[in-house]
Amino acid sequence: MASVKVSRAGPLIVAGRYSKWSRVLPQTPWFIDGERKLDSSVEELISARITPVFGSSTTFTFVSSGREDIDVRCLGLGRPFALELSDYNRTLSSMLRSQVDQCGDRVTDGNVISDRANDLSWLADIVVSAASSKASLKDGDVEKRKRYRALCWCPQGGLTPEKIRLLDTRLRELAKQSTNSEGSQSNLQWPPREATFEADLGAEVAYLTFGRFTIEQLTPIRVLHRRALIARKRDIIWFRLSDFTSNVLRKDAPFVLREFASQASVYPKEELFLLELCCEAGTYVKELVHGDLGRTQPSLSSLIDCPLDLIALDVIAVEQDWPPRIENTLVKIEI
Repeated sequence: MASVKVSRAGPLIVAGRYSKWSRVLPQTPWFIDGERKLDSSVEELISARITPVFGSSTTFTFVSSGREDIDVRCLGLGRPFALELSDYNRTLSSMLRSQVDQCGDRVTDGNVISDRANDLSWLADIVVSAASSKASLKDGDVEKRKRYRALCWCPQGGLTPEKIRLLDTRLRELAKQSTNSEGSQSNLQWPPREATFEADLGAEVAYLTFGRFTIEQLTPIRVLHRRALIARKRDIIWFRLSDFTSNVLRKDAPFVLREFASQASVYPKEELFLLELCCEAGTYVKELVHGDLGRTQPSLSSLIDCPLDLIALDVIAVEQDWPPRIENTLVKIEI
């Protein structure tokens, strides 16, 4: 008798959020001139965890709400992603029954599909839904904001009160040209002294905060080989500056900042500072800092008349409501 292969006709979406703690892990497989450069990727780590439980014949397409560079960590709640599955031949109910048979009554939906992928990537807020829900991921790309934290270097003696005052003056000049300005910080002490508790760091941090302004970015030189040469206007909603030594080198430094401490052996510690910002999706943050040879205007470097460079960058929030946050569980079934 001929064999019969049974699969599902309609595609299925497995969506969630991933966090990436490695600075040597691309989001998708990385090839240059047909040669693979690194052994793994976020896409492969996630799909290796999820697709096998739907059957060996399962195929997938990976999409995400934006992407981070290889050397950028993705922290906080993580970046929304979706796997569109096809040719799967197992249902979630059958997988759950199998897990109960193997592990006993204490098994939960979370054991079926979501877990720690490895030391490099974590999964959360796993949702299984119809293929039409993928539109929610793309709809959010247009209006979403992102928050970043960066370790930066000011090689000409570091930030000073004079440079901070110049920055403030020029931002005020930009504000006169825009109806979107939220004003500038009135207390311009550097290093800043008035600390506030930051929930994502679990610690008090002293910042200088500055309001909204708009930049124009030509396609950066580093991606010009694969992106069209166009000019993009992007809004910087707010940004704030904090001192490196008092935040990173202190004994009780927040966990996510401790990695930066090693840079004090490479750069003079008084020339390092922390930048945190909230900006429109599609902003090239590295170029916002150093200016990309004048291709980003204004840049932080041009605003203080001093060379700047970005040493390390973290995504700390992708402000998108889909998939929905799930409390006290890793999986929610929506079929």
